Amino acid sequence: METKTLLYILVTISACGGMKISEIATQEKARHSKILPRLQPPIWKNYEQNKVEFFQRHLRTELKDWCSQCVLSSKASRANNWSRRNSYNWASRKVFDKVTHIRQVTGKSDNLSETTPESLRKLLEQLNQKLPLQPQHPSLDVPNNCPPDEEFLPCQCDPGSKIINCSAVTSLNQLQELFHTVHFPIQTYDKFLMIQYEFSSAPNQTLLTDNLFGGVSFIKIVIENTLVESITAKAFAGSEETLEEISLQYNPHLQYFPFEQMVHFTKLQTLKIEGSSLSSIPVLSRVPHLREVHLNDNKITKISPMAFADLLELEVLDIGFNRLQTINANTLQLASPSVLVFLDHNCINSIEEEAFSSEQPALLDISNNCLSSLEETIFSPILDTMINNNYSGYVNAEENPLHCNDILWLMQNPTYLLYFLLSDPGCSF
Repeated sequence: METKTLLYILVTISACGGMKISEIATQEKARHSKILPRLQPPIWKNYEQNKVEFFQRHLRTELKDWCSQCVLSSKASRANNWSRRNSYNWASRKVFDKVTHIRQVTGKSDNLSETTPESLRKLLEQLNQKLPLQPQHPSLDVPNNCPPDEEFLPCQCDPGSKIINCSAVTSLNQLQELFHTVHFPIQTYDKFLMIQYEFSSAPNQTLLTDNLFGGVSFIKIVIENTLVESITAKAFAGSEETLEEISLQYNPHLQYFPFEQMVHFTKLQTLKIEGSSLSSIPVLSRVPHLREVHLNDNKITKISPMAFADLLELEVLDIGFNRLQTINANTLQLASPSVLVFLDHNCINSIEEEAFSSEQPALLDISNNCLSSLEETIFSPILDTMINNNYSGYVNAEENPLHCNDILWLMQNPTYLLYFLLSDPGCSF
């Protein structure tokens, strides 16, 4: 048995909390009888996702001197040494600590057994989404929601789940032609998938062009592990009133995304652009229901002032594993006091006054950066906000080259220390 397969089995068993099958069945029966309430997932990410990510990250090589890597990276080519596939210290990102603290912030239980059956089902769903959809036998109970198979190939459509999988297309031209020539019985589908699509480097083969899907709209769009370099302003036109999630993960050449167009997507809740090559973040105009923004593992060096100030319902902002060096004034002005902000694994060596708004984040992770000091004028308002509002959040500043004299104010305040995570700097006061 391969090592990865064995590890995956162990992770799955661990996700069950070690329960026996009879115990799981008993608990599931009780849940169906409404004896046990079904928990909603936390606002960061549900536990099974963290389990999978923890498993994946621990397979990556360790990188011990993060700040040295920042210096080397600034001098070297932008191409390979910051890729997700190379030498990130993924294991050092405290997945379990993050889950525990976020569950405390949101009032969710951290008892794994409570979510066991649902987590296993979702893990299987994730695996199934990676594979070509299997055509289902026609049934009188399932309406004909799909175009004819012979006309729509190599794309596949599942009439029951209303998922369209175009991972097997041979070119983006072919993809666009299919959506403009094939007749669709309905106009809105639940999900579009294009995963592990490695098309040739030819003209118009790395660009998602305007009106890509013709008159078809989606609730979720997933484009993963492709060679796409740019997405035009109106690539997702037609989904303005339906799209709830955009997931663009591990597209290493993706350098441009039309952030300014997101204002038109009135139902968008989650925006994920991870493992790509974005270098800057512009101002995101008011996207009325946007709750999660995940921009981790890019090449971001610049964030525009007030970039997130108009996102009234923002709950999670993850810009970890990038190349930020300075957090400028007004960079993280936030409209909500309960935002969870992750800036871990950057190259941050300074934070300017008024970088944060008066509505401070409920959680701030600046671990694994290059900060030599923590300015009292910057961090004490954040801590005061957490204390005064009874948040269960924290500031994580572990793995920074801190100087003892520059954190004296913090070390002498026991209340503040309850809300601060620090590596032992070896100071004696």
